[in-house]
Amino acid sequence: MKIINCTPHKITVLSRKGVEQDSKKQFLALPEGIEVLAEIEPSGVLPRVQMSDTCVGDVQGIPLHEVIYGNIENLPPVTGGTLLIVSGVVAAAAAKQGRKDVIAPGGLVRDKNNPGIVLGCLFLQKP
Repeated sequence: MKIINCTPHKITVLSRKGVEQDSKKQFLALPEGIEVLAEIEPSGVLPRVQMSDTCVGDVQGIPLHEVIYGNIENLPPVTGGTLLIVSGVVAAAAAKQGRKDVIAPGGLVRDKNNPGIVLGCLFLQKP
């Protein structure tokens, strides 16, 4: 099976070694304690979902918008034996269109000392 990374980021898949889950169900690890299973470089192909939004009111003075998802742009055609790693939004939109060849990173692992930094993911997921 061939995997093509259609995101702008290198996808780093980690083992569960050194990874813990906190009370908020976040996966955390120290960078020096992780084990990398695979790294998948970006292909340069970046599918995107067209989006538009409309203001539908406000909540406590904060604007509330409804987002409408449209067509997927730049998604390669189905090729037998190939999976495409895409964003979760693209994967969900493609799945609604019947695509079975899209997957997304899942189980994001964050740096225990700086949770704003994503170290990798634990698996690839089907929408």
